[in-house]
Amino acid sequence: MKYEDLKQKIIDKQTGKNAGIPISNKFPLFKKMMGGGFNPSEQILLLSSTGAGKSRTAIALCVLECLRYMSRNKDKTQVRIFINSLELSELELYIIVAIALIKEKLNKTYTREDIISFREDCIINEEFLEDLEKIKPVLNYFSTHVTIVTDCRTVESWYKYCTKVLDDLGVIKNGEYYPKNPKLLPLIITDTINAFTISTGESKQNIIKKWSSEYCKMYLRNFYKVCVVNIQQLSKDSQSTQYSNKGERVEEKFTPTAESAKDARDTPDDSNIVNALMNPARFNLKKWENLDISLFKKNVLFFYHLKTNFSELVDPFAMYVNLNTLEFEEI
Repeated sequence: MKYEDLKQKIIDKQTGKNAGIPISNKFPLFKKMMGGGFNPSEQILLLSSTGAGKSRTAIALCVLECLRYMSRNKDKTQVRIFINSLELSELELYIIVAIALIKEKLNKTYTREDIISFREDCIINEEFLEDLEKIKPVLNYFSTHVTIVTDCRTVESWYKYCTKVLDDLGVIKNGEYYPKNPKLLPLIITDTINAFTISTGESKQNIIKKWSSEYCKMYLRNFYKVCVVNIQQLSKDSQSTQYSNKGERVEEKFTPTAESAKDARDTPDDSNIVNALMNPARFNLKKWENLDISLFKKNVLFFYHLKTNFSELVDPFAMYVNLNTLEFEEI
């Protein structure tokens, strides 16, 4: 790269051309953990054990935060988000989003059971439908910028879908990809990569490695220059309760590490940023990371910064969370 090209690329970054989506200053530690925000040519890995809240965390801190930034800064970088939901249905995701937006816009709280639980009387929840109508504009805004995919079960079908979308958003000239709109950042989220269907003759480890190393790192991240977020489970062994010979709980066993990634432990090597979640409520812990968490009951998540290519590692920190309404606040 010649000096003039380097200088122009740096200027473009600083002036918002072909830049990313910054994370709100409301989350200073999470923002630092993420290297400032979501940027082109980034590959982010979020690790967590089953039931810790990684899917809802991704929706709250990745998807909704990006949309809030866009709505406030319509003249700057915009984002198109594509979510491959391999565990939750499209309806379930929309209900999660609707509950969060109703809480944010109307300060009213619903639960999933208020909306889609089976009731013998078959009475429609008219109040919820009325509130849903009130947030119709923001739901339509969500639908315009977020595409939820649930029928791409293999790594090949999901990669094919992604490249088709990206080819529509740009052109390839002389072996390089050029977006038609440099201020549009595609954000591709896969939840979770452990749930990909195994192709005939392949192992779970091989298909995850193919997705992470070949399709994401080589093509989506470095050729198409998009931002990729992969969600991956931690192995159960690494998050199981163990005791010493004195009957004391070995709490270090719960601490998430990159090496405890389930099915394919080399996925952290492919990523620029690796973060992990720890939900102490799953293990009935009263204290964690020298913090008395008994007051927070189940409403606390700990964030671990396991790898970064952009800044120094951030010490573990906690957030007060309500996973039902997707409210997050750093403690």
